[in-house]
Amino acid sequence: MLLPQPIHRAILSKIDNTQIVGLCDVDKSKIKIVATKYGVKDYFLNYDEMLDKVEADCCIVCSPNNLHKEHAIKALNKKLHVLVEKPLARS
Repeated sequence: MLLPQPIHRAILSKIDNTQIVGLCDVDKSKIKIVATKYGVKDYFLNYDEMLDKVEADCCIVCSPNNLHKEHAIKALNKKLHVLVEKPLARS
C-alpha cells in the first residue's frame, strides 16, 4: 500500500492482511512523523523513487488534483492496483 491519507491510514490499519509499505509527501518532517506513528519503515519525498523501491500490490493516490493523472498512470505502469481520490483529473 502506498501513499494513503489520514483517513485511509486509520481504516487500513484495522484490516487484516493489509500493510502500508510506503508513504510519500514533499514535507519531510510531516512524512517522518506519519511513518513513525503507523510503523511504516519506508517513506519518501519523491513519488517516482517510492514506486521504484517499494514492493506493493496497490497504490492510493491522494496527491494534489493536478497530479492525480500523472501519479495514477505511473502506478498503473508499475502494474499496481490504483485507487484515485476524486477528481481523477482536472480535465
